[in-house]
Amino acid sequence: MRTSQIAVQLWSVNDQVKDATALAASVKKLKAIGYAAVELFGFPVPEAETVKICAGEGMKICGSHESGANIVNDTQKVIDRCGKLGLKAAGYPFPHQLPQDEAGAKVLRRRARPGR
Repeated sequence: MRTSQIAVQLWSVNDQVKDATALAASVKKLKAIGYAAVELFGFPVPEAETVKICAGEGMKICGSHESGANIVNDTQKVIDRCGKLGLKAAGYPFPHQLPQDEAGAKVLRRRARPGR
């Protein structure tokens, strides 16, 4: 694996990315220690500003974990956010409602992946 394929999950420094100034400082430090890309999560910095900060440091945004509830219940919001970040997909980190049986798991899968 090439080092250019290694990304850092920003959740691992979530207490240090609470606003745009903190995000910029953290991305700069992460770039300096050798990371080439970041994986986002739902922190409060607007998408356009996040893209600008990452691009300014030469960091690629390779993915984003999104709220399970948003993915299932507000899919368009997640699609729009991914579009603003230049992403084709979002990570579904965990179910917001745990299925109680196989039938429930199938319902959750259909809701999370409409049309499939």
